[in-house]
Amino acid sequence: MDREPHPGTPEPPGSARLNQIIEEWQAHWQASISAWIAHQGYSDVADAVQQVPALLGLLMDLIRDSALPLPLREELARLAQYVFEAEDDLPEAEYGAAGLVDDAVAVADGLVALLDAENDLNPALLREHWTGPDDPVMTIRLIHANRDSLLSGKDSP
Repeated sequence: MDREPHPGTPEPPGSARLNQIIEEWQAHWQASISAWIAHQGYSDVADAVQQVPALLGLLMDLIRDSALPLPLREELARLAQYVFEAEDDLPEAEYGAAGLVDDAVAVADGLVALLDAENDLNPALLREHWTGPDDPVMTIRLIHANRDSLLSGKDSP
């Protein structure tokens, strides 16, 4: 959920272009993920990959939330950077949509660590910003708990 900036707070320079890039990325990958799932079939890996656009949207909304402390928003930006990184553990250029599974795991791992730490990130805030179909905390914790099977490509029991 995009929130309007606080009254009197100017949009940072380049915000409109950044929003456009994120929307284009999400639209591209949502279409690619859907096609990949239609071809490969449903699996735990497919479910995790399907969450990446919503996870990225969550990160970007939290980064823009000026009520959060800057150090926390910087940590969230590092998680978002991993999603955009071309040469991560499973590059999307090489693996297509399946290459997003490490992005899902990296973001989930980072968010679980932040949720479990003493800071301003809490489940209610995640729910406020989440656009995905299920509860964000449950989704994130499930991806985190199944990280080994997801990264090995084997479905969880």
